[in-house]
Parts: sequence; C-alpha cells; structure tokens
Amino acid sequence: MDEIEKAQADLSYLRGLTKRVAEARSPASIPLLWAAVTLLGFPIVDFAPHAAGWYWMVAAPVATCLTAVLAVRSRRRLGQLDRATAGRHLAHWVGLVAATSLAALSGRWGATPERATPTIVLLLLILGFWTGGVHMEKPLRWVSVLMLLGYLLMVSRLVPYPWTLLGLAIAAGLVTMALSGTRSDGD
Repeated sequence: MDEIEKAQADLSYLRGLTKRVAEARSPASIPLLWAAVTLLGFPIVDFAPHAAGWYWMVAAPVATCLTAVLAVRSRRRLGQLDRATAGRHLAHWVGLVAATSLAALSGRWGATPERATPTIVLLLLILGFWTGGVHMEKPLRWVSVLMLLGYLLMVSRLVPYPWTLLGLAIAAGLVTMALSGTRSDGD
C-alpha cells in the first residue's frame, strides 16, 4: 500500500469514526429509567393527586442525577466525554426540572390554581422534550408529540384517567426510543 492509499484509508476510518460519534445517542438505560419514572408518576395525578407533587419533587431530581451518571459513564466508556456538550445537556435537563418544580410550587403557593398545575407542568415538559429533540436526540421530538396529543385529549376531557393513559403512551415512546436506533454504548 503506497502512502496515498494509506492516507485515504486513514481518512476513511476517521470519517466513519466521526460519523458514529455524531450519530451516537444516549444509552438505552436512560429512556428506560424515565419510562419507569413516568409509568409510576403519571397515574398518581389521576388516583392520588395530593401525592403527585411529592412524588415528582423526589423522583425527578433523583432520576436526573441518575441520568447524568449513566450518560457520563457511557461516554467515558466510549472515550467520547466532551465536557462542553455534557454541560449543555445537563443545563437543559436541570433547567427543565427547575422550571417544572417552580410551576408545581406556584400552585402550592397560590400563584396559579392548584388544579391547573399538572397541565402547566405538562406544557413545560412538552417544550423541554421538543427542544431536547431539536438540539440533542431527535426521537425526543416524537415523545413530545405524544405528550402534546395527550394534553389535547386531557383538556378536551374525552377520556377517563387521562394522566394514566398519557403515562402509558410516554413510557411506550421512551421504551421504543431505547430499543430503536444506534445506542452510544450498545446497551
């Protein structure tokens, strides 16, 4: 193999490597974690609305921290840990948890009707997942569309137990996301 062929082979290898890095998504464990959290948490709004805020005030921050650990571990294992990108992703999701927590507290503090708090939080989640899909992982957009459809069913009052049905739909979307496509660490 002459020098030109060797250089072309090296460039082809690097092109393939950068393409795989650009296409890599979070490990399947992350959407599966959130599917479980959602599957448990959304029905609470239908069956024990007084406990929903408490569940999410604990579950969301804990799951967010676990998500960060899983993501860092996955990227480190692949040798792809980019602190700037990780920081942007963390800022996005921590910002979403903070915004939804403040929305929940606004209902408790009387700034918004407490009955409206879950739907306000859902609207923030729709926006957070949509922007996450635009800037990070495209499949999150489809999860946000499921949330939007659930929101429309909810406010139209067409179905009983709308939060339970929405939780099932979101969990199914997240499981589908976890099981489809290229995962970053093969899990």
